[in-house]
Amino acid sequence: MGQGGFCYLKKEGIWYKSAFYQHFSATDYVGHVFSPSSMEAEDNILRLDKTLANLFNFIDEKIGFENTLIVLSADHGAPETPSHLHDYGIESEQLYIMNLGEDDMLLKKLHIDKSHIEAFVVPYLYLVA
Repeated sequence: MGQGGFCYLKKEGIWYKSAFYQHFSATDYVGHVFSPSSMEAEDNILRLDKTLANLFNFIDEKIGFENTLIVLSADHGAPETPSHLHDYGIESEQLYIMNLGEDDMLLKKLHIDKSHIEAFVVPYLYLVA
């Protein structure tokens, strides 16, 4: 699920839980690895929807929405897969980078010299600064 926690407020010498935050990290990972239009992303969003519904029901029962401000945010989107883009007539190409560093043709296509690669951890490519 990711990180979460409480924020506290001191009022008249007593500490109160005043805010709760939760980071749902799976959505970010699934978007990067599978793309936003994948079945995996759809499944993840359905599960997140159920999780949020349970959380909101709990908040409403225990605290009441009249005493609650709910804020949702996201950090960024994710690119579509080339096959999905092709369905919409957008020219694109899939690069299989699992053996990046061993595939000289792929490196030439990307205009990357092996010496520029610091690390490769699927699906991330880290270049030397």
